[in-house]
Amino acid sequence: MAPDSSSPKSQNRANPLYERNLGLISEGQQNRLLESRVLICGVGGMRGVCAEVLVRLGIGNLVLVDHDKFDLYNFNRQIHANRETLGRNKAEVLAEEFRKINPDLKGTPVPKGLTDGNVDEMIVQSTIGLAHNLGIKVVAEGVENLETWDRLSSMGCDYLQGYYISKPLRANQFVDWLDRSPWTISENGSSAGQSGRA
Repeated sequence: MAPDSSSPKSQNRANPLYERNLGLISEGQQNRLLESRVLICGVGGMRGVCAEVLVRLGIGNLVLVDHDKFDLYNFNRQIHANRETLGRNKAEVLAEEFRKINPDLKGTPVPKGLTDGNVDEMIVQSTIGLAHNLGIKVVAEGVENLETWDRLSSMGCDYLQGYYISKPLRANQFVDWLDRSPWTISENGSSAGQSGRA
């Protein structure tokens, strides 16, 4: 597969923002930072400062979670609290400010904070990111529909299996199924999916 010009590695070579990091860290380490995803829950106070340091260091994907809005009592200790941000959601403000530093920064602000509705997805995203940073492939079991397939694929899950692809089969049934199946297996052993879906 040809390199994607929008990949984090390409961002590093095209963006002089991180050149001064080299020497402190290697180019390989810089590329690894650009490929990393960090989740920060609560971005007021020191966590907001740490988030900005991570952006300037070269983290490529930052998920900022905070339900709170900037208020006057934040002015003495929160670097992005000012008259222009007063009353605005902290996660959204920081995401906006950080894109002024690095327009290629990926990730989204989560202004509702951690809720029952989004905590599971954030845990899955963080687990996939952690595994990839450790050089580990991720397998998702229990994929039962196209929506789940697409969501896990977009999060970078390496392998997917479940009823959406096939019900459980005995070994001899699997060989027959594979011969007849619209699903394919890519050269590296992962499912390339139906009609080329990856």
